[in-house]
Amino acid sequence: MQQSVPKASGSGLPKLRKEEEWAAKEIHLTDDKHKVSELPKSPNCSSLIALYLQGNYELTAIPALFFQRMALLQVLDLSHTCIKSLPKSLPKLVSLKKLLLRGCELFMELSPQVGKLKNLEELDLDETQIMHLPSEIGKLVSHLRVSFYHICGKKKSKSNFVIHPEIISILSQLAELSIDVNPADKRWDDSVEAVVKEVCNSKTLKTLSLNLPKFQLLDYLSLIYPSLSHFSFTVGHHKRRIISRVPHEVEAEFRNWDKCLKFVNGGNIPIEIEAVLKYSSSFLLDNHATAMNLSEFGIENMKRLKFCLLAEYNNMETLIDGEMHDERNEDDQSESDTGSAEHVLESLEYLSIYYMKNLWSIWRGPNCCGCMSRLKFLALHTCPQLRHIFSRTLIENFVNLEEIIVEDCPQVTSLVSRASVKPMMSNKFLPSLKRLLLLYLPGLVSISNGLLIAPKLESIGFYNCPKLKSLSKMELSSKTLKIIKGECQWWEDLNWNETEWGNRPDYLMRIFSPISNEKDVMTQLIEDRDLLEATIENEGQQQDDEKLLEVSTQDQKGQCSDYKERITGTDVTKSPSSCILPSNPLTGTDVTNSPSACILPSNSWSGTDLTKTPSSCILPCNPLRTFDAPKQALSFFHQRRTRG
Repeated sequence: MQQSVPKASGSGLPKLRKEEEWAAKEIHLTDDKHKVSELPKSPNCSSLIALYLQGNYELTAIPALFFQRMALLQVLDLSHTCIKSLPKSLPKLVSLKKLLLRGCELFMELSPQVGKLKNLEELDLDETQIMHLPSEIGKLVSHLRVSFYHICGKKKSKSNFVIHPEIISILSQLAELSIDVNPADKRWDDSVEAVVKEVCNSKTLKTLSLNLPKFQLLDYLSLIYPSLSHFSFTVGHHKRRIISRVPHEVEAEFRNWDKCLKFVNGGNIPIEIEAVLKYSSSFLLDNHATAMNLSEFGIENMKRLKFCLLAEYNNMETLIDGEMHDERNEDDQSESDTGSAEHVLESLEYLSIYYMKNLWSIWRGPNCCGCMSRLKFLALHTCPQLRHIFSRTLIENFVNLEEIIVEDCPQVTSLVSRASVKPMMSNKFLPSLKRLLLLYLPGLVSISNGLLIAPKLESIGFYNCPKLKSLSKMELSSKTLKIIKGECQWWEDLNWNETEWGNRPDYLMRIFSPISNEKDVMTQLIEDRDLLEATIENEGQQQDDEKLLEVSTQDQKGQCSDYKERITGTDVTKSPSSCILPSNPLTGTDVTNSPSACILPSNSWSGTDLTKTPSSCILPCNPLRTFDAPKQALSFFHQRRTRG
C-alpha cells in the first residue's frame, strides 16, 4: 500500500515560494489560482519526494541550482511548461525515477547529464521539440516516450540519428518504448530499420509505439507484436495536415485502445498489414488509394477489432461486401467443413467514417445475421453519395447501438431504405439507441420510413433538414425522451398528423431546445448531451439514495425505543417506535413531515428539544453525502469524455 505523505497545495501555495518553506514531501504547483512563472534559486527540499509543476505555461526557466538540495526526489513533472532545457544541478537528483517533460513545446535538447540519474526508470519527452537523444540514457530507463517533431531547417541537428540504435540495445530493462517522428525527417528513414531490429531483440518489452515508413518493417516486428500487451503502429509515409479533416479528439480516441494500427496513404493491401490487423483492437485507415471496401482487408482479420476510423478513402463504395464474405465462407467451409460462418465484425463497438466521396452503402449483398451486433456508436460524416444506412434486414443486427450521428450526407432520405420497409411492423428496432443526431441532411424526409424504432431514445437533434416536415410516433415512441434540439422556425413549421398525435403534443413542446445560430452546432449538441448524461446519472443516484433511505428506515425501526435519556434524560420508550432518516440532500424530499417522526434534541444535531416532540426520532443526515450531486455528475462526465 502506498504510504500517505504530506502535500502542499491550495491556499498554502504562496508560502512555498519562499526557499525555506519547501519542506513537504509532495508539492503541487498546478492549481489555476496559483500558477508560477519563476522558482526559488535553491530551496531546501531535503524531504521532497514528488514535485508537480505541470501546466505552468509561464514557467520558462529553472534556476541553475534549483535541484541542489532534492536528493530524495523521485517524481518530477514539468509537462506542458515552456522550459527549453534542464539546469546544471540535474545530476543532484540521485533518487529520481520519473522525469516527465510531455508537451514542453520549446524543449529541444536533452543534456547528457541525464545519464547520471542512475535510478531513472521513466522518461517522457512526447510532444517536445527534441531533435535527438544522448547515448548516455542507454543504461537507464525502462519506460521511454519521445517525440521528434522539431521544425525541419529551424535548427540543424548535431546527430545523423534521431535515436541511435545502440541506445535501444543498451536498454536491457526496457518495458515501454514510444517514438513519434516528423515524417519529413529523413534521419528516421535512415535509422528506423536498425532501431526496429534492436527493438525485436528486447526480452522485456511490453508496450511499443512506432512510426514505420515502410510496411515491410512489420516483418521484423511480427516476432514480438503478438506477445505485446500494448502496441501502436503508424504505417506509411504520412503528412501532418495543417487543418485535419478528422477532429483531433476523434483521432485521439483511436489511440486509447490497447492495440492500434494506423495505415496511411496505402496503395495496396500488404499481407503484413493483414497479419498485424489480426491482433489489433483499433484500426485507422486514412487515404487508401485502391480498396473499394473494408472486406478486402479480410473480415477474418478483424475479429478482435473494437474501434474503426475510416477517413478520406475515396474509392470505397460500400463498407462491407456481403457477397465477398459469403464466397470466403464457402471456401473455408469446403476446406475445413466447420459449420456456420463467423459473424462479421463481431467485436466492433465504435465506427466513424469521414469524407468518403463514393461511399453509397454500409452493406452490400445478402445480410449476415449478427454482423456488427455489438456496435455502440456509428458516425457518418460527409459522404455525398451515401443513400442507404440500414436495410430492413440489416437494422435487426444493431441491438446494442446507442448513438448515431449522420452529418452532411445530402442524398440520405431516411435512416432505413424505403424499398425494404414493410408497412406493418410490431418489432421495435434499434432497441438500445439513446442519442440520434441528424445534421445537414437536405434530402431527409423521414427518420425511419414508418419503422418503429428507438424505444429508449433520450435525445435527438436536427439541423438543416428542410425536407423533414413531420415526425411520426413510430420514430418518437420513447417514453424516456428528454430533449429535442433543432431550429426554432423548423420546429414551429412541423406538421403533426392529427390521426396519430391529436393536437400538437405538449410534452414534446416542453422538451424542445432551440439551436443557437451564434454558436457551433456540434458544440451545442455535445454540451447538451453531456448535461443530459449528467442529469440521468444524477437521477440514478437519487434512486439509489431513495433505496438507501428505505433500507435505513427499516433497519432503524425499533431502535428509538432503546434510546433512553442519553442526552436530555427523556424516556422515549413510550414514543412510537418509528425512526426515519432526515431529508435527502439529493432528492429534496423532507421526511420530517412524515407521520410518527420527530427531531433529535438540541444538544445533539438539530437544535430541537426532543422532550417537546410527540414521536420518535430522525437519524442525522450522513455528512459524507451532502454534496452538490449535479456538479459532481457533470464533473464526472467531463472527465470521462476527456480521458486519455
